[in-house]
Amino acid sequence: MNVKLYKAIVSSVIGKLAVYIVQFTLLMIYARLFSPDDFGKVASIFVFVVFFQLLSDIGIGPALINEKRISKSELNGVFTLTIIIGIITTIIFLVSSVFISDFYSDKIYQLLVLCIAPTVLFSCCSIVPYTCCLKDVLIIKINIIEAISHIISFLLIIITLDFISPIVLLALRSSIFSCVRFFILYKVSSKTSLGRAIIGFDFSIFERIWKFSSYQFGFGIINYFSRNLDNILIAKFLGPIKVGIYDQSYQLMRYPLQLTSFALSSAIQPVLSEKKSDLEYIANEHNKLIEKIVCLSLIIFSFFFFNSELIVYLILGDKWLKVIPLIEIFNYSLPFQMIMATSGAFFQSIGRVDLLFRAGLIGSIIFVISIVTSIFFYSIKATAWSVTISFILNFISIYYILFKFGFKKELKSFYLTIYKVILKFIPYIILTIFIYSVLENILDHESYFIGIISTILPIVVFMKKFLLIMKENN
Repeated sequence: MNVKLYKAIVSSVIGKLAVYIVQFTLLMIYARLFSPDDFGKVASIFVFVVFFQLLSDIGIGPALINEKRISKSELNGVFTLTIIIGIITTIIFLVSSVFISDFYSDKIYQLLVLCIAPTVLFSCCSIVPYTCCLKDVLIIKINIIEAISHIISFLLIIITLDFISPIVLLALRSSIFSCVRFFILYKVSSKTSLGRAIIGFDFSIFERIWKFSSYQFGFGIINYFSRNLDNILIAKFLGPIKVGIYDQSYQLMRYPLQLTSFALSSAIQPVLSEKKSDLEYIANEHNKLIEKIVCLSLIIFSFFFFNSELIVYLILGDKWLKVIPLIEIFNYSLPFQMIMATSGAFFQSIGRVDLLFRAGLIGSIIFVISIVTSIFFYSIKATAWSVTISFILNFISIYYILFKFGFKKELKSFYLTIYKVILKFIPYIILTIFIYSVLENILDHESYFIGIISTILPIVVFMKKFLLIMKENN
């Protein structure tokens, strides 16, 4: 594997691990401070926040990373435009609060929009400072900033807990986080190669990046609808408590993705875009990386398979027991999601965001059909199964497009890589299931000892093989 890419990936995972630990710890506290109903209502609003964040982003970040030369005046122009767009989209979001509250038939949503709206503004203002740091591959520093921002927002929530309504505080959490994150990123960006951006009016760079950013923006929009339609429909037809349970189970499953595949994605484009014309080289780097991701995904899958009940008890507490069956369902999609999460960065690395857009369009059609069909069953379990199936189908389509039209290679090498890793791990999977089954029959299923064994068993059994595969090609 490319040494620079390998170092960037290691830095990204280490940095993401710090954020992961902070988020996990805070989630344990938040889950006990706020009710599923509060989480559900805020999650219902946050679906719209993500949409307005996409509108304000317009694909600028990845487009800037793809540019080899950016003048100071051009950077200032982009920064100014992001502020203007951020202000406009925030105002539109505030005005739309009336329609959102009518959609959910509850006036509380108007107040929640008011509390969350600053998130849109500060997220948009953060695009340029964040991109400056990412372009220099300052990944550990970025993740430390995010961890600090989470901690500061948590402390402010704890201080004001006795004076402000819980649901309002939960809504304010993202606004506080986004605000703190922007100011720290802006300060740190002064030490990057591009420097700290200021107000400026040179917009000439958009002539070069508009095509790249427009496809990136288009992918973001269709990806948004495919990833958030489930929350919107569940909130509308099944109520805020159901969406709170569904959203928390989905978020728990996303933590391994944040720590692994999403962390890898932030390292891939800045490094591999330098060789975007060498498709053979990038395809080979892709397969080397996928081998390690498949290996890691099997360990995490096994961990969740044996420990879903323990995870919910430990992290969320007794009032979230309905999350357990959903985690068990989502777990079957986890290996596919972990592999697929890096695909977008490889489309960006070879400069083919047009293919990324098309792959996202196909994926969104699959997702929307699955979700709309599942809602007729009025069951969040049915929705969870639909989402899982749609991820598997999307996995097949997106890698067909990446290899056939992006890398211009047959899929054989990709599937052969996955097959070899699974083949190596089959004996370890069988051994893990056998040991756990024997211990479960001997010991009391409810005992803490079984919980400890089921936690460390996949790690101990898989670790030797995992370390051997991780060392290969490095």
